[in-house]
Amino acid sequence: MASYAIIGGGIVGASVAYHLSCRTDADVTIYERQSPASETTYRSMAILGRTGNETMTEMKRYGLSLYNDFFSDPKANSRFDLTGSLAVATTSEGDAELEDSLKKESKTGLYTAGGKHEPVEYLPGDEITRTAIVPYLRTDDVEGTRYRPNKGFTRPQEVAYEFLERATENGVTVENNTAVEDVIVEDGAVTALETERGTEDVDHVVCTAGPWNVSLAEKVGLTLPVRHEPAPILQLEPDRSLPFTFPYTHHHESGIYFRGSHEGDIYVGKHDKSTTYEDVEQLDPDTVRDSVSIEFRDLATDVIETLYPFLLNADITEEWVGVGSRTPDRWPILGWTDVEGFSIAAFHSQGIQLAPIAGHIISRQIVDGEPTEYYEDVSISRFDGYSDTYSG
Repeated sequence: MASYAIIGGGIVGASVAYHLSCRTDADVTIYERQSPASETTYRSMAILGRTGNETMTEMKRYGLSLYNDFFSDPKANSRFDLTGSLAVATTSEGDAELEDSLKKESKTGLYTAGGKHEPVEYLPGDEITRTAIVPYLRTDDVEGTRYRPNKGFTRPQEVAYEFLERATENGVTVENNTAVEDVIVEDGAVTALETERGTEDVDHVVCTAGPWNVSLAEKVGLTLPVRHEPAPILQLEPDRSLPFTFPYTHHHESGIYFRGSHEGDIYVGKHDKSTTYEDVEQLDPDTVRDSVSIEFRDLATDVIETLYPFLLNADITEEWVGVGSRTPDRWPILGWTDVEGFSIAAFHSQGIQLAPIAGHIISRQIVDGEPTEYYEDVSISRFDGYSDTYSG
């Protein structure tokens, strides 16, 4: 019977292991160089919602359905807060872009994708304070907003453990503190892994190591079309407790965003949605320092002063810099590669939202040989110069 090795014990690796364990009795082992969900997953903001075109929406719907099942019968200390999502423009140009994006989505106030309707609303100026409860938002400079009520956040580590607990119950082995040093390929096919503990024979490797995917893929001769963008975070402790739900807020012009927490802290980060694959480069995640740049700190302070000035007196209790992966077309790369027995799971952000469908797709491919209905959208073969082992 085939044996499966998963490199990386974050939420994506945990999902792949869980889905494999539901489809096969074969040996499934996760190799994690530290402890599960302690690196890229731990640093995620774990926003859950449903946006995108028809295919992307269906992929996320699979995940939302599975998370609902998990949260109704939790095996970890999981929580989810429905906060809504608020995009805020403070220039006339940004306001026009927000309004125009909504016109493209819908003329009825309902975002439409895949025949499904999702509430979304454009509101000019300070009209948001007459529509939603956002008592901390300073609206003096707000030109326009786009509000989606059906978004929220969860604890990324705990959601990873929802997968892990179920996977280990199904017989999956988790090798903690076990770094993979090499992937052995003979005659174009994976045959073994090398770790500090020795060599392990395997039939199929699934690489789910976040920004470390690039260097691991190079070990089998594969150059991934993946680059990286630093993801700085400041954790703020307000000088007073917040009696109201804090909405996820994204400043349209700067990319600065705000997210509440279950404990009352506020996270401030940066994700510029206009940044393209060509704007960034490949990074060695082991060399990225955890201190945020002065430029980010100054930009965050400016946006705080503009939108949420009550946070100017907040204490900075922690800071870090994550590494976000980026693909040329902003879609994930999931499944087979041109190396037999080597599959990949790489994302253009949204890893927490897409982890469930990644496990579904990859397990279907390598256990059943089925490409799934998402194949053309997520296969690495969609890029010029790339192919995979699918022969259908």
